Amino acid sequence: MSSPEWTSKMVIVALLITFFTPLFFTLFVPTIANETEDPYAEQISELEEQYYLATGNKPTATTEVWGLKGIFTPFNGTKYSYSDDGWIYSERIDEYSPFQYTAQSPTGDAQTYYKVKRMDNGLYYYITKPSVDAGEIVVAKPIHKDENDKNSEIIGYDYKDATLYTAVSMDTQHPSTVFFTTTNKHEANGHYYYDFNGYRYSFSPLRSFGMNVNGNVTMVEPNSTSLNLIWYQYATNYGIAGQLAVNAQDQGVSYLSAGDIVRAYNPNVYSSTFDMVFGSGIPMHLTIRLDAYMMSQYAMSVEDCFNAGYWSVIVSSDAVASSSIQDSSYDFSLDNIFDTLKNLFTFKITEKYDIPGWEGILASLLITMPLYAVLIAVCLSNYYLLILVALLGVIQMIASGLQSVGNWWPF
Repeated sequence: MSSPEWTSKMVIVALLITFFTPLFFTLFVPTIANETEDPYAEQISELEEQYYLATGNKPTATTEVWGLKGIFTPFNGTKYSYSDDGWIYSERIDEYSPFQYTAQSPTGDAQTYYKVKRMDNGLYYYITKPSVDAGEIVVAKPIHKDENDKNSEIIGYDYKDATLYTAVSMDTQHPSTVFFTTTNKHEANGHYYYDFNGYRYSFSPLRSFGMNVNGNVTMVEPNSTSLNLIWYQYATNYGIAGQLAVNAQDQGVSYLSAGDIVRAYNPNVYSSTFDMVFGSGIPMHLTIRLDAYMMSQYAMSVEDCFNAGYWSVIVSSDAVASSSIQDSSYDFSLDNIFDTLKNLFTFKITEKYDIPGWEGILASLLITMPLYAVLIAVCLSNYYLLILVALLGVIQMIASGLQSVGNWWPF
């Protein structure tokens, strides 16, 4: 039987461990940026898969692949709207089908056809799929005004299982014949626009992440961050112009010529990847993938394939690991200490902090084992309290093993 003095010392040690362990995590270990479930997890996975197919390289933790969030017409002086990234525009194209994939092929045959539509999550999904080389494309299901009449008016689409539009082709009928440059930038009411014609394709990240902006690690907010691409055909100059906005701050313009794309073409993956550098050195990566079907079916050269619009673009950027983000990664508060204690007790600490799983298990054992040791020591003098120890163990087991099932655990 333990002495009261020994039991008191054990209680003090256990209390110190119980208090200082979550305090240590709160002060010195960076939290994971997105602790809650990512609403775009499935779409990010689709973008990363397309990135792998286009480049032959698997995306890493420092690779952020961006999705198409809008296709816009330039400000025409009358009708206009504002977007969160700072742009003024006249119209957003919500249903889109590149002309070169709806017209006749180079030999006059019926050509591939597809159409995509911007859904209420801000991304584009297939509503019709190509007639050839469609792969595993699943189209969004139309929702009819009369659910019993498939010929009735379509009032929406169910895109739950539909394929995301990940490899974006630019329309041959809407290039810009006005050269896109910073000298043609205009500002009004805290927003801005550039002179161009044709379509502007706006890509954005689907989650917040750390980016090296002019030497500083900055948390990028998806809705106000965009890479805007314009396919220009000006006199004898052909290529892609890009403008980057980070958290609604214009980072300038960069260019990629058609000659660059042709020279860097890699026939093994039908693509080439380039850096477009903005501001004081912010790199964005463009992967231009030529249409393998058109090249093989009609023996088109790289240059002819690009000029005819039979190519797609994938946008990616460099992300900074969460452990390098200092400003918002540490949250010292009583609520956070309690939350950390709960996660330690339920062996969920690796879901909150940027640490390997085995280290999280050791941290949970560090706080759990002294607690049980003290409780058992106290129960040696009060055997009926062992029921409470057993009950606590059952609660911990249930909370640790079943918390993720339906997320029902309320504490």
